[in-house]
Amino acid sequence: MSSPHPRAGRLVDRIAPCHVTTAALSGMLAGLALLLTLRSDTPLWLVITTVCVLGIAMGFNTPAVMKLALGAVPPDRLGAGTGLFSTLRDLGSPTGSSVSLAVFSASLAFHNQQGSPDALAAALGTVGWLLVALIGIALRLSLRLQVPTTHPLAVQSSAFGDSRSS
Repeated sequence: MSSPHPRAGRLVDRIAPCHVTTAALSGMLAGLALLLTLRSDTPLWLVITTVCVLGIAMGFNTPAVMKLALGAVPPDRLGAGTGLFSTLRDLGSPTGSSVSLAVFSASLAFHNQQGSPDALAAALGTVGWLLVALIGIALRLSLRLQVPTTHPLAVQSSAFGDSRSS
């Protein structure tokens, strides 16, 4: 995950971080979609490709999110903002892993109780779809941040006294 960080940092300096985040979240969704198609007979090269797509997307997302978060902090509180960001990142990672493991365990127990022959695959699928949903929500929020608050047509129509907005 750390290999893309230097390139991602330079990219975030040239392109708006919200665009990098959107692209990274889209890459994570693509990687998860590939991950959900893997089976026990999947060739190793496809497994490696899938994991690389996920890792590169995560590596590009981290610097962009950090720049977005710290860009909202007043300069006189930058030290506290950096500390808070690092603390939340350090707490969020194990919490996400723990929640994923709990969902996996509950799903595996449920599918085993139902007598499913592919209980392990079903439990992994449950966690995968949960991650797809959460990353989809994050992507939706990222896209929402990029939309201007006032639509250009709404400004134009209000200039002519029209109270309707597009």
